[in-house]
Amino acid sequence: MCTIVAKKFPDLGWVGIKNRDRPFATRTELLRTEKNNIQRVALLDEQTHWSEGMNSNGVSIISSSLSSDYATKSSKLHDSRNGSKIRDALALPTVEDAVHFLRSSYVTGHVLVFDQTTMYAIEGEFGTQKQKVIQIKDNQVVRTNHGINIPHAGYQRA
Repeated sequence: MCTIVAKKFPDLGWVGIKNRDRPFATRTELLRTEKNNIQRVALLDEQTHWSEGMNSNGVSIISSSLSSDYATKSSKLHDSRNGSKIRDALALPTVEDAVHFLRSSYVTGHVLVFDQTTMYAIEGEFGTQKQKVIQIKDNQVVRTNHGINIPHAGYQRA
């Protein structure tokens, strides 16, 4: 189960963290690339191509899956469609541009997109085009592998 957390500090702005808790070992690589004159640094899962990271404009993206099947069955790893979408979004200059791109490309899971002053949460249901996008006005946000605005998405109690 992955957990993503962000908090807005008075002197720093938004800071995000993630606990990536997979039931099997993963191979990751740190990528540093440039696209559209924007530098990007992203963590890439070499098996699934899942990514998250930040760019030279301060746009940051972290995420948590809402597909319980994806997170638990190591024998059936599949290529993440979100990974390339997130890497492409990191090549955009603003949080708003990244949110618009991710929303129009139907990113799934819980995705936090933020910079120092602005925070958005995208919740997209795996296997559908259902999405909720909200701007976070509180000073903190926490998401994990179950739906908030789409309650039936993600892990469910048996």
